[in-house]
Parts: sequence; structure tokens; C-alpha cells
Amino acid sequence: MNVSGLVLSAKGFSKANSYVTLPIGRFKDGDVSDSHGEIIQEVEMNVVVNGRYVHTLTCSPWDIDELAVGYLFLKGAITDASQIDSMYVDGQNGLVSVLLKHQIAIQDKDRIIPFEPAGFRTAKKKPHFRDSSELPDVVSSLLLSASQVNAMAAMLDHDSLLFKQTGGTHSAALIDDNSVVAWFEDIGRHSAVDKLVGWCVLNDYDVRDSVLLFSGRVPYEIIIKAIKAAYPVIISPGAPTNLSIELADKHGVTLIGFAKEGCFNIYSHPERVTAP
Repeated sequence: MNVSGLVLSAKGFSKANSYVTLPIGRFKDGDVSDSHGEIIQEVEMNVVVNGRYVHTLTCSPWDIDELAVGYLFLKGAITDASQIDSMYVDGQNGLVSVLLKHQIAIQDKDRIIPFEPAGFRTAKKKPHFRDSSELPDVVSSLLLSASQVNAMAAMLDHDSLLFKQTGGTHSAALIDDNSVVAWFEDIGRHSAVDKLVGWCVLNDYDVRDSVLLFSGRVPYEIIIKAIKAAYPVIISPGAPTNLSIELADKHGVTLIGFAKEGCFNIYSHPERVTAP
């Protein structure tokens, strides 16, 4: 049962059983006993674009297509799914190979550096894609009631089943018209958001009147991702930072934090939330 009344879509469910069971020693009441634990999975995926190594993603071993596409979109390497010619995921060998219809360049500060050969990581600093454009303003006609915000926060708490089982995941969900359109989980909060963004890119989903429901703290980098993907509202039970609040306010994002137990704080653009 969903406590919030939000409708769950086929993609809008927690991956409740996506863990491994391993033997552990448990200390309780002054004694250690043999037990077992539900352990979240983690893998490294080397991203290769047009035959060249780009980056290594540490993530949970599912929804890798969405993760890679979200990463490439947020780094400015692609603007839509039509620019992808093909994609191949080899989970056993930790490889996701993407063939784009165009060439891309990466840079380290102002110095253009060559791609590393596939399978090697020799750069001292992580490369990033060339993206000199300024962040856009997010424009949306979305309005939410306080009860809707509370319902989304309650649903996130109640239905984060993999987190309840393992304590080791973050969630990023797309809420549109009181429906959970898509739900992604990962060991990393950044990767969870990247997966959701990648799904939206692959499905050409317009998020301008949707909510990004997010389980983690909301630092500056998460707001950048939200702005690039055009999410107008972020709701999280976690805390924002001064920089994330400043950026959200500047670019038209409604940032809601500490959303739990029927309460929440609005840090930017409160005009999108109506009182009861």
C-alpha cells in the first residue's frame, strides 16, 4: 500500500530485492554472533565514447544505460537521444561503450587533452566535457499544494524499500500529475539523479511541470544537474547548502528541504507552493 495516495507506474518502484546476502558478525548485548547482512551492490563502469575512455562511474549495477546517457547529457556531450548511434553495456567487464554520431572534446581547465585509450586511467584529474554555456533559467507553470509536498515526502519514506533493506541507497524519482513516472536508486546520490535524467533523455520526457523527489542532501552539484535537466521543483528530506539555495533562487528552481513528518522548508521560489 502506498501511504501517500500517489500512483506508482511500472517504472516507479523501488528495487526492493537488489542486494546480496553475506555472512557478518553481529555485536549485540555484549556478544558477537554469526549472522548475515543485506549488502548493497557496487560496481565500476568504464565509460568509453567513440572508442576512447572518458570516465569511470562507481554505481549500483543496474540501469546503466540511463546512467551513461544522463552522465553524457549533464556533461554537455549530447543534447538528446537522437545523437546516440548505439550503446553496449558489458556488466561483467565493467564497460559501457557509447557510439555517438558526432565527435566530442574534453578539457582540463583551458588545456585540451587527448582521450585516454580505453581501459586506462592515467589522468591525474578527472576530465570533463567542454561546456562554456551559462546555466539557463527554469521556467514552469507548476503549482503544488502543501499537502502534495507532504504526500510526496511520505511516499519517499514509505516506499524506499531497498534503502530500508540495506541502508545503502539514494533515490531520485520523477513525479508528474501525482504519479511516480520513474524511480531510480543508486549507492551514490549523484548517480541516482544521473539515472533519472538519462531516462528522461531516452524517453524525450518533458519535465518542466514535474517534481524531482530526491532522498539525499542537496548540494550545489545537484542543483546544477536539476537546472540542466529543467526540473522546476526539488523535494528532499535532506539539507541544502547556502550555495545550492543561492543557485536555485537565481535560476528559478523551487528548493524544498527537510520534507518529512508533515513539515518542510522552502528555500527558494516559494510561489510554486500554495498554503492549505
